[in-house]
Amino acid sequence: IEDNGVGISEEFQAHMFDAFEREKNTTASGIAGTGLGLTIAKNIINMMGGTIEVFSQVGKGSRFTVTISLRILDKPFAPASGNSPFSFNASGTYKILLVEDNELNLEIETELIKEMGFIVDTAMDGSVAVDKISHSRPGEYSLVLMDIQMPVMDGYEAAKAIRGLKDPILRAIPIIAVSSNAFEEDRRRSRESGMDAHIAKPVDYPELLDLIEKTLHQKRTSDMSVL
Repeated sequence: IEDNGVGISEEFQAHMFDAFEREKNTTASGIAGTGLGLTIAKNIINMMGGTIEVFSQVGKGSRFTVTISLRILDKPFAPASGNSPFSFNASGTYKILLVEDNELNLEIETELIKEMGFIVDTAMDGSVAVDKISHSRPGEYSLVLMDIQMPVMDGYEAAKAIRGLKDPILRAIPIIAVSSNAFEEDRRRSRESGMDAHIAKPVDYPELLDLIEKTLHQKRTSDMSVL
């Protein structure tokens, strides 16, 4: 990707991929931004096993080169038949409560999940998550992404508290554990606390999207069987 814009100084290039960092000439000129775009892009590229390189000169422009190794298919890819029992379209339909105590991770994960098409609300510890769910309208939240290691109330206790709510719709909300550990013991504790699924950090976002789809499909199928 190449442009002939204002360019990036050598000083800023050293930390341009850090979260919330912005070049001085963009803030002075009133260009809007959060300072997360390059951070998110680099995280996605890293997760795909790729690299990103930058060549830039102030006043002349910038060139970003992304290199990703992809497998060549042995045979033509078969298109979807279109008769899937669950037609997944996240665009503005599903609201997710993202529970994460690390502010930087929360910002990045929020942006990435929004890119998937979800509406995102956040909580920075388990007790806040329980409070938000307990005071929400039944059906307001479609799913909870629950970090495990948090202050005040960890993810296990928060999940148990949600499962103990009086309202049958609120206590049945799907919960996916997002854990730094991927051991079977951690998965077992997630299940025992009432969570529906488990994904390990660092999160593979295509895998997360697939897991969200499957979890929501299971919930919808379960709801239909009750009717």
